[in-house]
This record gives sequence, structure tokens and C-alpha cells, in this order.
Amino acid sequence: MARRHRFLIVNVITTLGFLALALVTQAVVSNRVQKSLRANLRSQATEISLHLTQAVNESVRSMRGLTARLSVDPSLSYPTFLQLAEQSISSQDGLIIVEWQPIVAETDRASFERSIRNQGGRLRDFRLWEPGQNNDSSRPARARGLHVPVLYVYERSSKSSSTMGLDLAFSPERMESKWRARNEGDPVASGLFPVIRFPGDSVHPVGFAVTVPVYDGGIIPGSLNTRQQKIEGFVALVYDLDALIQAKLTNLQKLGLNLTISQQGKPEPNLSIPAGTSTGTGTSTDISAEARALIFGTPWTIRLDATQPFINAQKTPQDEILPWIIALMGITVSGLLVALERNVDKLESTRDSLAQSNALLQQSEQSLKELAVRDPLTSLFNRRGFLERAIPELTRSQRYQIPLALLMLDLDHFKQVNDRWGHETGDGVLQRLAQLFEASMRGGDLVARQGGEEFVILLSHTGSAEALQIAERIRQDAAAIVHHAEAKDAMAGSPSSASAPDFQVTLSIGCAIAEPGLDIDALLAHADAALYAAKAGGRNRVVAAGDPVAPLAQL
Repeated sequence: MARRHRFLIVNVITTLGFLALALVTQAVVSNRVQKSLRANLRSQATEISLHLTQAVNESVRSMRGLTARLSVDPSLSYPTFLQLAEQSISSQDGLIIVEWQPIVAETDRASFERSIRNQGGRLRDFRLWEPGQNNDSSRPARARGLHVPVLYVYERSSKSSSTMGLDLAFSPERMESKWRARNEGDPVASGLFPVIRFPGDSVHPVGFAVTVPVYDGGIIPGSLNTRQQKIEGFVALVYDLDALIQAKLTNLQKLGLNLTISQQGKPEPNLSIPAGTSTGTGTSTDISAEARALIFGTPWTIRLDATQPFINAQKTPQDEILPWIIALMGITVSGLLVALERNVDKLESTRDSLAQSNALLQQSEQSLKELAVRDPLTSLFNRRGFLERAIPELTRSQRYQIPLALLMLDLDHFKQVNDRWGHETGDGVLQRLAQLFEASMRGGDLVARQGGEEFVILLSHTGSAEALQIAERIRQDAAAIVHHAEAKDAMAGSPSSASAPDFQVTLSIGCAIAEPGLDIDALLAHADAALYAAKAGGRNRVVAAGDPVAPLAQL
């Protein structure tokens, strides 16, 4: 019975394991299919992006002849404009309107309108107008500093009326792209907007305009001010976005893809063309992809959403049976896992050993770092360690206006100590004075050995008067220390048995106060100059920077 129970337990566990593996495999396959679908969508969206970019670039290039003529003859006749536009527009799909938009000052508006009406024909009733309040009517354009009217219009449609006279300055959104084109000297695309094809137009297809600046003489000026002065107007190419990508829409609808094109960062207005019901409504299970298109400086987002027919068409029979194949492979994998489990203890032991080695390595690195910034004789910070800590302290002092003082200390006639009693005795003097300096410091102060017999002390939260008192106390305490040494044999240069007399060592101290604008090098230089003054004034004294002549204290 016990064996049967064990068998039952093993059988249940194995069955549940295979079931779990099958479910995981199904999830993996589903995820792979979704990735494949999204990759397909990205490819389709990128293809539409490239098509848009190439089509618009080609149509703008085809207008070079027209813009060149307008740059030398901005007042050319309407028939000549139509002829040039007809030759330039060729068979560009989606380009529905070509407009010449001169810049007219408010002071010249009346004379400009009369001169255009004098041309007769379709221009006999020319006036500047703008859309009414509901965009379904028109009204005379309001007075404004500069007008940018649509003067000449070439339309591919058969409409008898047009946007001639529409003052585009009524729309800040449209003028933004025009002023940018003027200032940059390059074509600029507007964002998406409802296209007004003629006064009273009730159907506004989603489109956009590419504004090509036209300068006097046809040469783009080099400076911004000159470009603003030489601008004559703009050639605007107005596109129906639906018509521009019509060749791609048929294929998208066959595939079952919903298309949305919008200006990046501005979801409205947009061109939305559904091909069916989307797989979701914005939840995490949506299958969609986006591509970016940069049309003359204006970024667009092309989004494709998959419908269920598209998803079904992308699946293969292998996707259905693959989970079962992987489940069978799981039997082999489970056997390998048993073998791998036996090595877990070995791996953990190896990991623990590696962790200990890493800890020892970190300790060694920390010790090396500490040695790099410490003076081996006195255990004080060396110059490098001092600068690493003094520079941030000086920065903090200047930022928050905290008083900060620097003392530079030098042992008087220290060379005579080394010459008379040897370097071992001199090293003992340095060590005792280093201990004195450390004992004299407060929390936050910093003491270091600059090199040789020179030391520096950085006093935090310390003004001039207090710094001088501390320096004087240190000088007195150092002078009070009695040092002992063995006399040297003058002939042999070796220690003799006779005891040398006790001796004392005095200090010269220079004091400098951190002032606004001083960096650490300048502060050290000030303290060094004060130290030099103390030496020159007879040593064994404290001298403040800026007052090197009168010693502040001396024995």
C-alpha cells in the first residue's frame, strides 16, 4: 500500500506538471504569435510612413519651377500661374490644391484688393475673407498687421469656386508653419486640419499643407533678419491625406487593418479609416503597432490596429500543435532537471565561496583606497586625501556662507633636527606633533600632512578671530612639548651611548579665511603667503593672510 501511495503521488505530480507545462507552452506560443503579428503591423505601418514621405518629397521637388518663377516675378498673371502649376503637379495623387499666398500689410490691403480685382475674370470679385463662426460661412477678413491671403489657386477638382481670398492669418495654427518656413528657409509641413476647399464647403477632408517660402530673387538669405525682410510669400501645397494613401488603403482593408494617422502629440484631428472591428478597445490585449513619419519637420504617428480576420489569417497549423510537441519535450527536460537539482548544493557552495572572495576583495580595495590618501608616517591624510575632502567643504562653505579657515603649519628649523639627531628622531617629532594636531581638532575639522614638515588644518564653521585663537593655542602646545633624542657620533654618524639634551620644536603658522570666489588653490596660496610672512618675521608665530608684517603672537 505504501508503494502504491508513493506511485499515486508521483503520478499525480507528474500529470499536473505536464498540464502546467502544456499551459505555459500555450502561453508562449500565443505570445510568439502576437509578436509576429505586431512585427507585421510595424512593417505595414513603416511602409505607409515611407510612402507618405516619398510622395510628399517628390511633389515638393516638382514645384521648383513654379517657386523659382514667383521669386523673380511675384506679380505674374493668374493664367501663367495656372499653366506653371499644371506643368508641375503632373500626376501627384493626394495633392489637391496649389496656392500662391503673398504677404500683404494691413496698410496695403485696400490697394492690393483693387489691383487684383482689376485683373477681371474670376478675380473681379476678389476680397479677403475668413471662415464664419461655425466654419460653414464666410465673412470679410478682420484687420490685422499682416495678411497672408490665398491669391492664386490651382485646384484638381472641378469646383468653380475656390479659396481665393481666404486670409490664412485668421488661423494661428496654419501661420505657425508658415512663419517657421520663413525663418528656417526650408519647406515646413503643417499639422493635420480640415481642408477648406471653397467658401461654404460643408465637407472638410482631413489634410495638411506644405509651405514653401519664396524669397525675393530666389536665393535664401543667410540671416534670420534678412529672411524676414526678403520674404515675398508662400507656395502652399494642400494634400487630401485620404487620397494621398489611397493605393495603400485598399490593401489594408483587404488585410483587415484599422488605420489612424495623427500628428504626434496631437490626437485630434486625425484620419481614421476602419477596416473592421478592432481586437480591443485600448486594453493590454490589443494588437497594434505604430510608426513615425517626419514630413518636413512635422512628426506624424501612423497606427495600425488588427482585426480578428487579420489575426486568423496570420495563424498557422503549427501554432496549434506546437504546445503539444513542447509538452512531449518536457518529459526529457524534467529528467534533466532532476540531474541539475543534484548540483544545486555544489552551486550554492561555490556561490558562497565567491561571495566571501568578493567581500575580501572589497575590503582589500577599501584598504588600498585608504592607503592612497593617508600619510604612512603620521596616519594623517596626505595632500591627495586633503584635497578630496577640502574641495567639497570649501564649495559648501561658499554656497551656504559658512565661515571656513585654513591653517598652514611648518616646523621651524626642522632640518637641524634631522641633521643633528637623525631622521628617526625627526620622524618621532612629526608623529607627536601629528597627534597634537589631531587632539586639537573638533568634529568637522580636517588635518593633513602636506609633505616634509608642513601640515594644513581646515577649520569648519570658524571665523578669523576664532581661527587665530586656535592657531595660537596649537603653537603654544607644540612649543611646550619636550622631545628626546640620542646624540649622534659626529665622526662615525652612529648613535652614541651619551644622551643628547632634550629639545623643543616651534611652529610658524599662516592663517587664511575662505572668501567668495576663492578656489582651494587660491586659499592654499593665501595661507602659504601668510606662513612665509611668519617665517620672514622671525618664526614661532601666527600670521594672518593680508597682515604679514605685524605678528599676532610669538614666544
